[in-house]
Amino acid sequence: MNSHVLGAAFFTVFLLALVGCGEKPVLDEAATSFVEAQEAIEAGDTAKALELLDDSIAKRPDVWSYYHRAKIHSDNGDDELAKADVQAGLDLEPEHSDLLYLQKEMKKPQKARFRKAPPMASK
Repeated sequence: MNSHVLGAAFFTVFLLALVGCGEKPVLDEAATSFVEAQEAIEAGDTAKALELLDDSIAKRPDVWSYYHRAKIHSDNGDDELAKADVQAGLDLEPEHSDLLYLQKEMKKPQKARFRKAPPMASK
C-alpha cells in the first residue's frame, strides 16, 4: 500500500472519529480540497492534486497536505519544493513520523528512495 493511500485512510478514520459513523461529515473548504486531492492522486492526476493541495494549504496549513504535496514534488524530481514542504510540515508537527521518513528519504539519491513503506503516523 503506498503512502498516499495510507494518508487518505488515516484522514478518513480521523473524519469518522470526529463526526461519528452515523452522520455524513461536514468538511470545511481546506478538508474538501484535501479529499479531492486524494481522489486526484488515486486517479493519477498529480497536476490536479497539486492544485488542490495548494488550495488546502492556503486555507489551512496541515501536515498531511504538506506531506502529500512534498511526496508529489519528490516523485516529480522537484527536490527543493519537496524539502520546503517537508520543513513546513515539520514546523507544524516536529515529530510527525511520515514527514520525518520523507525527510530521511529525500537525503538519498532519487533512485534509492522509497524502497520501504513509511511508518504509520503516531499522532
